[in-house]
Amino acid sequence: MRDLPEGWEIRRLGDVLTAIDAGWSPLCEEMPPPTGSWGVLKVSAVTSGEYIPIESKTLLPGLRPNPSIEVRKGDILVCRANGVKRLVGAAVFVKETPPRLMLSDKILRLIPNESQIISAYLGLTLKSTVMRKQMAKLLSGGSGQNNISQKFIKSLDILIPPLGEQRRIAEILEFLEGEIRSCQLIFDKLTAIRSGVIEDSFQSEMSGWPECSLAELSSGRGEYGSNSPSRSYDERLPRYVRITDIGDRGTLLSESAVSISWETGRPYLLSEGDLLIARTGFTTGKSYLYRKSDGICAFAGYLVRFQISREIALPEYVFLWTQGATFSCWLGRSIKEVGQRNISAREYSEHRLPVPPISVQQKIVNRVLMVDSMLDDIQARLIKLQKIKGGLVDDLLAGQVRVKDVEDAL
Repeated sequence: MRDLPEGWEIRRLGDVLTAIDAGWSPLCEEMPPPTGSWGVLKVSAVTSGEYIPIESKTLLPGLRPNPSIEVRKGDILVCRANGVKRLVGAAVFVKETPPRLMLSDKILRLIPNESQIISAYLGLTLKSTVMRKQMAKLLSGGSGQNNISQKFIKSLDILIPPLGEQRRIAEILEFLEGEIRSCQLIFDKLTAIRSGVIEDSFQSEMSGWPECSLAELSSGRGEYGSNSPSRSYDERLPRYVRITDIGDRGTLLSESAVSISWETGRPYLLSEGDLLIARTGFTTGKSYLYRKSDGICAFAGYLVRFQISREIALPEYVFLWTQGATFSCWLGRSIKEVGQRNISAREYSEHRLPVPPISVQQKIVNRVLMVDSMLDDIQARLIKLQKIKGGLVDDLLAGQVRVKDVEDAL
């Protein structure tokens, strides 16, 4: 075993706990308790790794609550049993909680000896990769519910730094979580603003302009993509664009990339400004505008391509129209619900939209691009913070990265 940092030690978890509280599962109504009523947490309140108090049930009238197992701010809660093996041992640190919520019998509360280990640090450690691997080895119960006993929890090895370092580790990771929450809040607000800008632009600029069908704006009617299967992503081959690769703003998701062979994909290669619209499933109507910066791409069969003629309409303008409320309402009226939801290439080709002069189209596009630029910046920062946090958690808790180095970097 590698040398530990000065002042760090490995202890049994049971040696630094003062108690483990078990819960109770009385008869309940399957709904969160109203304000002022008692309730019991569901196991789903902790299995995500974040505390979700709304995942709870209402204690039936006439049953006496047990205040000794009420969840409190600062609690460490652990899922002791679940039908899904990987969720057993999931832990949360309760930062805030509504009153009158009790532990269920599938949730344990760990009470640390605060003179040796602080709650926030323990909560982080229980979610670390090293601890999760230990948890996996200690699972018992080969049939039915997978479960972890109190005895096994107490037998876990835990790496404990001095109290001051524990607090600083918890503060650093809390700071990063706060930054992530702030970025996510800004991102969500900007996303709502973007939708508002699109709607305001179309409502204020569209009055009296002639309408054209998508087919009239394109070099031909809508085309279906390839029905060939995908293959593992290879940067030497075209990327294969499927419905599931398209994000909420019509951008390509990097994590789901796959490829298609040159021979199969060549007839379906995309050109700058090609518009793809999903034609089937619950994402019918989702759209994507191809840009050369996305690399060489071909498109799959559940998408319809329109090659917009720039002499008549800006592809960016038509793409934004497909993200607006009027297009969404048209989708709702046009989707066939027999079998799988779908809209045909012919129906998309016949969809009509207002076509103002190019100068007006560009004005609308520019408005949205300003918001998109801010969204891109916030999204990049959010991804960076998530990567930093993900890499730091295990390194800090293992002593491989020291607090001072992180503080200097931040």
